[in-house]
Amino acid sequence: GIRTPLSVEHVMASSAIPVFFPPVKLEGAPYGDGCIRLTSPVSPAIHLGSDRIIAVGVRYLRSHTQTIEINQTVKRDDLTIAEIGGVLLNAVFLDSLETDIERMERINSTLSHLTPEVLAKMPNQLKQIPILTLRPSQDLGQLARGTLKEFPTLIRFLLKRVGAKEDKGWDLLSYLAFEKGYTTQLINLGYDDTIRKKEAVLEFMFGDPDRAAHMPKI
Repeated sequence: GIRTPLSVEHVMASSAIPVFFPPVKLEGAPYGDGCIRLTSPVSPAIHLGSDRIIAVGVRYLRSHTQTIEINQTVKRDDLTIAEIGGVLLNAVFLDSLETDIERMERINSTLSHLTPEVLAKMPNQLKQIPILTLRPSQDLGQLARGTLKEFPTLIRFLLKRVGAKEDKGWDLLSYLAFEKGYTTQLINLGYDDTIRKKEAVLEFMFGDPDRAAHMPKI
């Protein structure tokens, strides 16, 4: 990569989900949301030489009971394109990070059982890189409930045509909602969740690296 000052245009390009938002030109080249092609989100941080990684996920981990309750309320003949679109976007933006984190934790676990002598002989010079995953305490799709009325008229019309309503298609809306009411909720949720885990985050960042490698998920 090339070092460059980040601007509003870079943020807009990073948020430009194909089909929904137009690409943003940076130095004459069009850019869109990098998650579309970045199937290993943690990889760049590793190749840049990170010793510890904090991964900020956006997937709310439901309990088994919550998942069953939600599945029981869904009628197969009542699914809309908006709901299916939300599932597809989740697969692109959420699943790749979760898979990458799981792979990294498995590698760390394997390396922890090898002796320094064995590690020194490995051709790729693999080492444990502690990773701390922060996840929201609420479903961001549920948080987007009620935001449809805040969309511009044309966008609201198009979303309704694919089945988005105040009580349906929340996951899709959560990717498209940039209105102040919703983004303020996201910022406050992220802040509150992190403050509640402040001690664990500080321990991970500045504490003993061996302990950091075995910290539980939070």
